[in-house]
Amino acid sequence: DFARAPVFWAWFFRPFADPGRRVVLLGRPRALRSGTSTADLAASYAEVIERHIGPTRVVGISMGGMIAQHLAAARPDLVVRLALAVTAARVGSGGIAEGERLAQLAAAGRWQQFARETNRICFDGWLRVLLALLLTLVAPLFWRLGVPRGNGGRARDFRASCEACRTHDGSAL
Repeated sequence: DFARAPVFWAWFFRPFADPGRRVVLLGRPRALRSGTSTADLAASYAEVIERHIGPTRVVGISMGGMIAQHLAAARPDLVVRLALAVTAARVGSGGIAEGERLAQLAAAGRWQQFARETNRICFDGWLRVLLALLLTLVAPLFWRLGVPRGNGGRARDFRASCEACRTHDGSAL
């Protein structure tokens, strides 16, 4: 049931939702403390999975893939199968530089530029063109309405996420 999932993620994960298969989306918690690691986040997810889901198949994408690496290594009893996408065992210098650039845009409250840069970094081909068009036509309405507002919590969360990714090392897992 994707009733409470953001529209994009509901669309993105729809192929996993075959009849008889339950799909649970676990997003990154908000208000991350500086110094939170991907291993710390994996421990938090393990608690949720153990308490509410039980042993399961895990798909980790991007930072979620880094978290999933630690989850599978630390709690193999909870991970029946693991699929990783758009992630790495470690972030290279190029990825660290891009993350720092995005963190600076977030800290400055430059969310429209942040969205453009994220599109440039993450997508190519027709999807990049489509998202650029949406950013040009639809996003200005959100910015005029003040969504997202401010740079405080979101910027701190993004910075903490960048730190966690920058220090992630799953090469020994």
